[in-house]
Amino acid sequence: MADFSFIEKPTGRALLPAAVCAAVLLPLAGCGLSSGSDHSTNDEVQELAYPERIEQVGWEWQPPEDARIIGSVPVPTGVAVVLDDGYVVLAGDTGEELWRYRAQDTARAAYASRDGEYLALEVEGTESASVLLRFNPSTGEILEESARDEAGSDDAGVDDRSFRQSVEEGTMVVRSSEGPALTALSLETGDPVWTREEPAGCTTTEGLNSSTDDAVVLDGVVVEAFTCAPSVVRDFTYTREEGDVVISGLVGRDLRTGEELWRFEEDFGIHAFQSIEHRSLAPLSGQYLVMRTLNSPNVLLDVSTGEVLGEWEGGVIGVLEDGSVVVWYARDGEYRRETPEGTALATLPNPVEAIPDTSDVTGLGTDDSIVLAEGIVNSGEHSLGPDAEIWFHGWDSGDDPVVIDVSQVGMEDAEARLSTTAVPGAVVLSYTESGDDGRQTLLGLT
Repeated sequence: MADFSFIEKPTGRALLPAAVCAAVLLPLAGCGLSSGSDHSTNDEVQELAYPERIEQVGWEWQPPEDARIIGSVPVPTGVAVVLDDGYVVLAGDTGEELWRYRAQDTARAAYASRDGEYLALEVEGTESASVLLRFNPSTGEILEESARDEAGSDDAGVDDRSFRQSVEEGTMVVRSSEGPALTALSLETGDPVWTREEPAGCTTTEGLNSSTDDAVVLDGVVVEAFTCAPSVVRDFTYTREEGDVVISGLVGRDLRTGEELWRFEEDFGIHAFQSIEHRSLAPLSGQYLVMRTLNSPNVLLDVSTGEVLGEWEGGVIGVLEDGSVVVWYARDGEYRRETPEGTALATLPNPVEAIPDTSDVTGLGTDDSIVLAEGIVNSGEHSLGPDAEIWFHGWDSGDDPVVIDVSQVGMEDAEARLSTTAVPGAVVLSYTESGDDGRQTLLGLT
């Protein structure tokens, strides 16, 4: 499921005076960098709204031959593609390259907030230090260069481990199984902003041990997931015994101070609990987050206040601007748009000719649906290999679904799967063939 299911209505396009976008070499010798960087900027900023529906393949993009895609982040102008040596930002509606910063062999780590407002790259500096570069996500302009006393990563290149998204406002939140439960670090200095030495304890039941299981950063709030049980350790595997009390909780903390803003605690009751892998936190937008637990209802929260908006037996996958909640009911094979109180507003059965994977009946959210303002996007029954297709079905169930053939990318690997995410201007489909040298492609569905 995509992290950015919440769709806002278009607010118009913001245009700034146009200028030529040129590639230059920036030695940045003052920061002690060992080599130049391929850097271009974009002076024509065209902010885009999230799409309300999709109808076609609008564009195709592949990374340079000497780079690999690590991830992607929505930005106001489209999508920021995280490469193993930097960033390339594409216009969401056309796929045109807007700006890039490729640090070649000096890249060490990349940091991005979930909304793309904060983009930074750590590059090699002197032998004992690194330099953090912060970018304007729309123009590619370097807003700040911060020399750090110690390098944050010793390995060359950006990979899954060194691309972090628990970041906002230059602060990264780190969970540790050996050190403090939570630490907020300043990316500019590498120093702690605040530290929570121990996991959050439960307030509803005494005498239980607690562990910090997960943490996400949304809209200036650190959401800490914790569990209390008779015997736990961090990164634990716990087998429930008869009569045990097990509490699942969330704490919202101020990103700047670590102070507790709100908390939510829930007794697992009779439900079996075996490990933290049976619970997940899924951000739906900067405001909404859903907690999914094996065999328990999905709990939807407003992270700014900690208010529980409701609980659903189905998988909550999005919240629309009118406040309605989009839920996937795997056993019934249908999507429903409901009020927070659970009243059905619209029902959307799966298209007969394009049925997505309905194996997720646990409520843990393995369904890959994308929620748009006017309907649902998902992969059809041909979600692998050369016959791959994507469908869009509007809430007006009287309309036929739009089925988009995406096999034009020349897929040859029958084992490779598709993944999709909504960004301003498009739904971006990512395809990677299996294997270390598998071909990578992005498609913009518009």
